[in-house]
Amino acid sequence: NPPVEVPTDASSTCSPLSASTLAAMFQSGTIIKDGIVNAPNSLGFTGDQDDPPQACPFYQWAEQGFLWVTSPAPAIYGGNRRVFESPIFYDVTPPDINGNRTLIPHSAGLIHMMAVRAAQAGPHHLPIVFNKAGILLEVEEPPTAASGKQLILDRSGQPVEIREIRLASFGRPVFLGANGKPIAGAHPLFRTPHAPTTIIERFIVGGKPIFLNTFGDIVQIETGQADGGVLMTQDSSLIYYLVMVNDVYAYFRTGVSDGKITASGFPADGTDMQAIETFAAAHSETFPDSNAMAVELKSSWVLASSLPDPADYFTITATVPRYNKTDTLWTPVPGAMDTVQLAMIGMHVVGTVVNHQEMVWSTFVHTGVAPDTTYSYFATGSSGVVPANTNGTWLLCANGTPPPYNQKRMTFDAATGNIKATAGNTIGPTNVISMKPWGAAADFGPSSNFLDNSPESSNSDVIAINDAILSGLITGDLRRNYIFKGATWTLGGDVPTQPPTVGAESLTGDEIGTSSLSNVTMETFQQGINTSIFTGTNCFNCHQNSNPQAARPDTGVSHIFYALKPLF
Repeated sequence: NPPVEVPTDASSTCSPLSASTLAAMFQSGTIIKDGIVNAPNSLGFTGDQDDPPQACPFYQWAEQGFLWVTSPAPAIYGGNRRVFESPIFYDVTPPDINGNRTLIPHSAGLIHMMAVRAAQAGPHHLPIVFNKAGILLEVEEPPTAASGKQLILDRSGQPVEIREIRLASFGRPVFLGANGKPIAGAHPLFRTPHAPTTIIERFIVGGKPIFLNTFGDIVQIETGQADGGVLMTQDSSLIYYLVMVNDVYAYFRTGVSDGKITASGFPADGTDMQAIETFAAAHSETFPDSNAMAVELKSSWVLASSLPDPADYFTITATVPRYNKTDTLWTPVPGAMDTVQLAMIGMHVVGTVVNHQEMVWSTFVHTGVAPDTTYSYFATGSSGVVPANTNGTWLLCANGTPPPYNQKRMTFDAATGNIKATAGNTIGPTNVISMKPWGAAADFGPSSNFLDNSPESSNSDVIAINDAILSGLITGDLRRNYIFKGATWTLGGDVPTQPPTVGAESLTGDEIGTSSLSNVTMETFQQGINTSIFTGTNCFNCHQNSNPQAARPDTGVSHIFYALKPLF
């Protein structure tokens, strides 16, 4: 029995997903164990035409998307196990030394190249941290002079080389110039144009990092938040990550790079799709499922050998880095990779639908990964509360462990590949819990859903569609072992900006759906310090429009788009 149990009595605000609707998703027209599910018809999506809008059609799109990519690959896709491993998808390599990524076509016998977590990127594609209040900030490294020394601005706004940094007795840093004297009025010089107060710079004083904002004030951040957090299971398997895109995405990126496709955002209508299909046809490529539109997948994996029941997971063959290990530092062995079997524990399914260039962002997690914190929902005829309970066998949480949870124990240095324990820790597992189990904060409902104007209502919709899927799929179907945790998008496909504000009446341009969404296996340390909407991230906190002046959402909402080398 899976550790996470989905309530079966949730009262949804919209029509339940019927058995006949689920059956229609299958290629055969009937529900079959491990049967092929059709790609969602994103080009024909009409889910936001309801008045008032409803969240459930987007949730149904997300569920079908997950069932599709984890289906056995049909012959028209070229076979090769599951759809996400078929030739209609491409692996996206980890960034190279210049930050570039490469598209790797799927072929029979492909061994996927995996990596551990790099620093999480924010809306300006910079690493993110959280301050003591749980608010997201981005970290920019100070610029350097030709001499290699860091630069800072003096009182007159002129860049000055930093010779040394000392911490004064009153707690503020003192920056010394080339002459050994303090730099008057020193404040950070940012590369990011018009850097907002949410961007900070890191300086090292006495071997320890300090962070300054645009005013030169010290910003207190959460302990260990300076680098990308590395996650390890209770059985000591690192968590590995893999990014994939489908054929439409790959040819769209290549056409934009080649100057043959002009676009200010991802394809969101028939005209956009026709341009991509025409470009692909000119290179002898046709899409077997172009109606799926552009799709991006990010997934998380553990060593199958570390699991007592690997047959309950989707598995792949992959290579992972080999390390020289001490208690506090793991360094990659140059040129050495181990070929292993990995088991999938989480997946983001992201894609465009008609009128939504910002993409719909959804996420799924295996039932045995981590326990949930306390949450509430509307049960049939009453309100239901499910208390937090860490009792059981979890991949990321020890049986019955008390708080604190989600404490970062080690970090990853993307420049060297090293894994380093945080101060006072050794490298090892931490205890992880899902802080916002169904993508809604406990203190504020995503009111822009109109019908889901409370946390209970939002949770109920997500729980209800899970119950319909889990009860509808045949016992033994691996897809029953993965839970849908929510999805988010923007009202009418507007430019992503920020989460809704309490009491706001006009939310145009703000994300809706499960607007406190994260995946416990991927945004583990970005969930926030509590269940409040004001701590932690949602997808669009980081995946915002990189060009606010664009008439439509820019392709920068995907952090891999501009880093991807074209196919040819």
